[in-house]
Order: sequence, then C-alpha cells, then structure tokens
Amino acid sequence: KQKLNEFISSVSDNNEREVELQRQVSQLQHEVKRLTGELATLEAKLKALSSKANDGLDSYLEECIEQEETEAADRIELERKNIQIEIDENSGPVDEPMEQDLVDDDVIDANLTTTPASQNNLSQLQSPNDRRPLNSAAKTRANPDSQMIIQNSQCFIPLPRYTDERIREFCVDDLETDLAT
Repeated sequence: KQKLNEFISSVSDNNEREVELQRQVSQLQHEVKRLTGELATLEAKLKALSSKANDGLDSYLEECIEQEETEAADRIELERKNIQIEIDENSGPVDEPMEQDLVDDDVIDANLTTTPASQNNLSQLQSPNDRRPLNSAAKTRANPDSQMIIQNSQCFIPLPRYTDERIREFCVDDLETDLAT
C-alpha cells in the first residue's frame, strides 16, 4: 500500500510538473509572438529610417554637387576676369600709322608725273578712300594674283586687284614712258 501511495504521489507530482512545464511553454510561445511583433515593427522603422537617410544623403550629395559646380563656375569666371585684366594691362596702345606714311588716292607724289590719259586710268584703277603706306624699296611688278604696283624713285602706289583684262585696258606703255621722264 505504501508503494502504491508513493507511486500515486509521484504521478501526481509529475502531473503538476507537466502542467507547470506546459504553462511555461505557453508563456514562452506568447513571449516569442510578442518579440516577433516587435521585431517586425523595428524592421519597418529601420526601413523608414534607411529610406529617409538615403533621401537625405541624395539631397545632401545634390547640394554638395551644386555647391561645387557654383564654386567652380565662380573660380572660372574669376580666372577669366584676371586673364582679361592681364591682357588689358599688357596690350598697350595700338600703333596708328603716321599721317605722313599714308598716300591719298587724290594726292600723287610730285615726282610722279602722268599724262591726263594715264591719270584717268590711275583714278579708275584705284578705289576711293584707298590709303596705302609708302615703300621706296618695292619693285615694279604686275601680278594678276595679287596687285599691280607702280613705282618711281620716291614712292609706290599699290593698285587694287584686277583681272588681266582690266590691266590690259590700262595703258601701261604710256605710264611707263611717263614714269621714265
């Protein structure tokens, strides 16, 4: 009888332990569910923060790029202004040709004498308002690709470019005779 009572007592203890273990398992399952819910919430918050961080980072990077571009443009503009100032400082006044170095179409050197016929031809060949520099070292030449130059010992008068046909119309023989005298 005593052994039977001990056995019943042990079964009863085992039942109590089993109930306690089941209660603990139930509590642990409930805790796991709660932690799983919290984990899901934290993951959602983390995604939101990550998205905000990425947006903020993109925004920050865009601002940095814009600022860098603005600073680069400012540096380039400043450098351009400095170069322009340097050019302006180094480029002194432009040398104008002296008035005595120019010859008017209407004014022919006193040493160059022409007949009225050749004078007319000269005025036809020269364009109005044409002023040419004096050059006593130039040689007389007729070049259809460039220009005809008539020269005496004092000066030369470069004539504008004309076709061979127009030069032939000009009485070169009369002019050479006049220049020789």
